[in-house]
Amino acid sequence: MDVFGEKLDFSEGGRDRLRKPAPPAAIVHGERLAPALAPRDWVLDTAARRGRAHFFLIGSGAAEVQVGPGRLALAAPACVWLPPGAAHLVRLQAGATGHMVAADEDFVARVVGASSEAPHLREVADRLIHVPADRLGSRLSDLAHACTMIEAEIREPERGAFAMLSVQFGALMILVWRLAGQAVETPGLRGTGSQIVQRFQHLVELHFREHWPVSRYARMLGVTGDRLHAACTRGAGRGPLGLIHGRLIEEASVRLGQTGLAIEQIGFNLGFRDPAYFSRFFKQRTGLSPMAWRRAAQEARKVETFAAWP
Repeated sequence: MDVFGEKLDFSEGGRDRLRKPAPPAAIVHGERLAPALAPRDWVLDTAARRGRAHFFLIGSGAAEVQVGPGRLALAAPACVWLPPGAAHLVRLQAGATGHMVAADEDFVARVVGASSEAPHLREVADRLIHVPADRLGSRLSDLAHACTMIEAEIREPERGAFAMLSVQFGALMILVWRLAGQAVETPGLRGTGSQIVQRFQHLVELHFREHWPVSRYARMLGVTGDRLHAACTRGAGRGPLGLIHGRLIEEASVRLGQTGLAIEQIGFNLGFRDPAYFSRFFKQRTGLSPMAWRRAAQEARKVETFAAWP
């Protein structure tokens, strides 16, 4: 039970005792980007930063974002919102200044869910949004103010720190939504079925190795489990659990057929801590054990190789 950012412990021996909450800096991070004499790299997919949304405001100078094989150039003033997994690295050029704010997905979901603009902010939370100089205009100072307030609250948290962080982070997201030109006429309070499926598949791509339960995906999307199941069944022909398992099987099949990694290692990399369970999971859905699948893939490659001979 939450009590102004703290939690009551109702476990045996700890009834009605307040547990110390995680410090704000463990959930939200904010810092002013001071000028440096050389370029600086901010790697976003480290263990500590994976699963976090990032916002960069470039007030002067330049930066670039590595998105897959491409790069997005940022010339001041500009800002970019990066959902978890959207980018690998942000490089600040020498002399660049601005602000950076990062927050855990769960915190973002709570802020979005508490907003009257939740349907629109959920769309913001899931998209990479770049706002260039010609669209930033007078909002630069508003964004900088929200970032500064977040930085101050993390640096010297006072009473109600989480409430203050939620308010300022929510203001930041609303400003990004306005600048992104989000359509107000999004159909339905929680989005159409096709939008739900699209956002669900995006989340699955980011988190299928973590074996999230369907309930967590539904919570992140702001819909009920029944609504998510209905949307996936109608739009993708399978329920959400089937889609998650299908993505795991697809990835496992590729790794078994195209790499020499040990089967135990492949299972571990896909979130299976028990090799025997990974083998049962794979066989139940393909009809073959991982070893048999690998042998079949190797034989198929030999046949293709012979067929290609002149």
